[in-house]
Amino acid sequence: MVSFITLGLGTRSGYANVPLSDNRGQIDNMYYEFERRIGGGAKLYSDLDKGLRSLTNYKINEDFLHFWGTVNHNIRTHNLPAISLRSSIFFKSWEWHYRAIIGTKEEGWSQRKTFLWHKWTDRWTSKWYLMWDNGTDGWNWWESEQYYHFHSAHVRHR
Repeated sequence: MVSFITLGLGTRSGYANVPLSDNRGQIDNMYYEFERRIGGGAKLYSDLDKGLRSLTNYKINEDFLHFWGTVNHNIRTHNLPAISLRSSIFFKSWEWHYRAIIGTKEEGWSQRKTFLWHKWTDRWTSKWYLMWDNGTDGWNWWESEQYYHFHSAHVRHR
């Protein structure tokens, strides 16, 4: 996760050997350097923060749980990604994993209604995340706010 964030930040990351093109060898070297600092297997946000701090000019701040408003505010205020800890509770196991949130959007609709002499407007709002996942879902896509988004954090400049 932190190597993807570093790659996205490019030269402003402060990482000395950040790949500036689609050079698989450089990308792999960067990934393995982060893995040497952080270790393999499941990680806490504090582990990801330690690795990001040690190799870049950035850090990871944990949020309180996971709220769309907090993620949206942090992305729009700091122009940096957020990280979502989530589960896949639709399956037999919880399978916890991180995804990067690289954008947000909010859509709203309204519909004017009338019944006899009474008039009103119904309104709906839909909140979305632009996600990136380095696992089996390794692409970008829009996902609506879901209850299985468990905890979030956001990237900040140190």
